[in-house]
Amino acid sequence: MTAPADPAGAEKEIKRVWERFFNPATSVEDKVALVEDGEMNSLMVEAFAKDERSGQIVGRAGTVRFTSPAEAEVTYALFRNSTTVQPFGRGKAVRQDDAWKISFTTMCSLTKYGADVPKAAAC
Repeated sequence: MTAPADPAGAEKEIKRVWERFFNPATSVEDKVALVEDGEMNSLMVEAFAKDERSGQIVGRAGTVRFTSPAEAEVTYALFRNSTTVQPFGRGKAVRQDDAWKISFTTMCSLTKYGADVPKAAAC
């Protein structure tokens, strides 16, 4: 089986996670909770959220393709001040603790959008 029991519901949840994470109004604590192993890597997530450049980024998930019941590939676009900064990003979502989250590897790849966002050592 390459998809969760409710693929439509899972896709909706993944898109919601992506949009919440990339919403500048979402609190740092909430962003940490939206990333795989976010608590262990909270310094990287917090730096991304508080960075002057990356903190202004808004994102939108596009296609979601399930590779297993607990993993999905996600295309996404990122915008800053109505300008597209990443039109065809590719990331992953994972199911952890009964919730869909942005994968740790995807979070690592996002650090380049900040002025001073260090990657976690595990990246």
